[in-house]
Amino acid sequence: MSPALLLAVATTVTDARAGGDDSFDPGPNRCEAVFIGPVEGANIKGSYEASGAGRDGRSAHDNAVTRLTDAVIASAMAQAIHGSGNIYGATLAAQLPHMPRAVEENVRVVCHRDSDLSESQFCFVSFDDKRCWRDGRLDIQEKAAWKSFEKGLDEMCKNVEKTLKKDGAEDGLRATCAASCRRRAKVSCFPQ
Repeated sequence: MSPALLLAVATTVTDARAGGDDSFDPGPNRCEAVFIGPVEGANIKGSYEASGAGRDGRSAHDNAVTRLTDAVIASAMAQAIHGSGNIYGATLAAQLPHMPRAVEENVRVVCHRDSDLSESQFCFVSFDDKRCWRDGRLDIQEKAAWKSFEKGLDEMCKNVEKTLKKDGAEDGLRATCAASCRRRAKVSCFPQ
């Protein structure tokens, strides 16, 4: 079987505009979600992507979409704060309550089974934005790699927010760093 055909067989693609696809693979999966704006209800410009992992295809899909939605909203909040004196910032601020639905209706998700995620591995989270985080990597102590993947990203972004708040960072920097963390924090895992 050719590599391209094998990939097509082992990958689930969902398109929210087409109503999605409920044929998810069992077992640990990893998904990549992409949103490109602006779209109706979300005037935010640019492309956004996020990864998700889970014990099965459905949970990995949902985790990727949730993480993507959080990243888009965090970016919109940062842009609204920084552009509070112009029409673009005001438009984004007004759209924030409706943005999750706009993202979810326009997201594209690609999922694939990843048996490595079921194994116990040494995992850590890295985040390379020096404006926001200077404490290096964050080690994760979970048994299954898919749990490390999900909990690690959330834990990193919570730690970034906590540190910035403790340091008295202004709202604009905190919003920028929240968006940056949701877009740039990465989990890496290695066999033990």
